[in-house]
Amino acid sequence: MVKSILLVSPDSRQGTYTNPPSGLLYLHAMLRAHDIQVVWRDENQGDVVDVPHDITGISMMTSNRHRALELAKQAKDAGRTVIVGGPHPTLMWEHLLRNYPFIDACVIGDGEYPMLEIAQGKRFEYVAGVAFRSGREIVHTTPVPPRLDTLPFPSFDTVDFSRYVGGARVFFSRGCAWGKCMFCSVAATWGAQRWRSPGNMINEMLWLRSLGQEGFALYDDCLTGNRELIVGLLNGMIDNNLNTMWWCGTTRVGMVDRELIGLIKRAGCQELTFGVETAHPEAMKVYAKGQTVEQAEQAIAWCKEVGLRTSVLMIYNGLRAREFDPVSHAWVARMKVREGSANELQIFPGTPLYKAMVDNGFMDDHFWLGPEPFGIYRGQLDHLGPQDWAKYHG
Repeated sequence: MVKSILLVSPDSRQGTYTNPPSGLLYLHAMLRAHDIQVVWRDENQGDVVDVPHDITGISMMTSNRHRALELAKQAKDAGRTVIVGGPHPTLMWEHLLRNYPFIDACVIGDGEYPMLEIAQGKRFEYVAGVAFRSGREIVHTTPVPPRLDTLPFPSFDTVDFSRYVGGARVFFSRGCAWGKCMFCSVAATWGAQRWRSPGNMINEMLWLRSLGQEGFALYDDCLTGNRELIVGLLNGMIDNNLNTMWWCGTTRVGMVDRELIGLIKRAGCQELTFGVETAHPEAMKVYAKGQTVEQAEQAIAWCKEVGLRTSVLMIYNGLRAREFDPVSHAWVARMKVREGSANELQIFPGTPLYKAMVDNGFMDDHFWLGPEPFGIYRGQLDHLGPQDWAKYHG
């Protein structure tokens, strides 16, 4: 029996800067394409989520899991089937199902096809990429990552963009070509980086333009991870007059060159963001960045040559902060580059850093039952040397 679905993006408390929930819009588009009765609501915009439906699908990040769990319980109390998906359930499905009986199933990884099959009435055990209870056991089926070109474009036509400060976030890929950084859960969430074809991405951009959206963010975790594909996309943007106004989510300083930077600029990029994290050479090694300070300086110099605005993501109060942070602060000042973010070292499930904290007795999975949105590093592992970190570097 086909079921009706409500998709909810819980309040993530990110202030006034918001974007339409692209992940939820992918799910909405897939369900709509198969004639499933589906609506989506974004709590960040004050949407009321109580509408008639059979299945409640809730997007859950680690940082907003508490609100997501509140919504899940409310939905279960109202007699709905409750499905949670997103980064946190992908990494912590067993923990969630063991501790929160009001969750019926967790989607692991890509959610489009699992949610479609659940809506079509398939039993959980016949749906690839879900975790659920079977009697007293918690079991899961193996995810089958889809070819990204097979997915419908996100339902941007259902978005009132006037409600959002940020424009559309579009994705050329899922995952990261490097996938080893100590503090990052992208590789654990998505696996190896997967790409759309340039033509498929261009068609989505053209559709967005037909909806009146000239600006957007290419929000990949590692935009330039495949040089051939990104060159194809950038040339396609130029050929289709899409080189107007866009921003790059992030990429790596070791995965650009002078020619590519010039092409990124000609394709209309307004700002390119690099995940630098630290300017201390030893810290880069400990964080398993797989890049050098010299590469970062060269990448920024190439951007300045062509007049491309640049920002960097930095981590402070992290490993050996008294030693590493002054070097990073001085480097940012010397490079005259904007800090796109300057965060404390945050600890998320599925990361090598979290595993190191667990192995050394400073955290365990009980932490995620507590009130904190995520862990904050407080110097617990500063005593470890390079040989101790090596086993966490993948």
